[in-house]
Amino acid sequence: MNPRDRLPVSRWTLRFCLLGGGIAWTLHLVGAWAIAEFGILGGFAGVNTLILVLSAAMLLAAGAATLVSAHVRRAAGPENHEDARTVAFCGRFGIVTNAVFTVIIAAQTVPVFYFLDQ
Repeated sequence: MNPRDRLPVSRWTLRFCLLGGGIAWTLHLVGAWAIAEFGILGGFAGVNTLILVLSAAMLLAAGAATLVSAHVRRAAGPENHEDARTVAFCGRFGIVTNAVFTVIIAAQTVPVFYFLDQ
């Protein structure tokens, strides 16, 4: 039997479970910097709106990664062989890290609300 056949979820799902929140945070950080830097220098009036749209999209991505991680943890089932233990660990690790990245993205969005009227 092929070892890949024993995994309860696809490898792409595991990758999203482990990397989804971190990638969303990185895109949020770089995207918010680019929007603020070049939007303000260029005199664009909708900088705050663009940052809020970017933040909402990245919050959704990080939240989705958290939910996928919870699904992966449940899909691992009983941890009676090494593959199930590995998938369960990936699920638990993904839940924690993706939840942290979701909170970080939300916290980085708070200053935008302070500067919305300026």
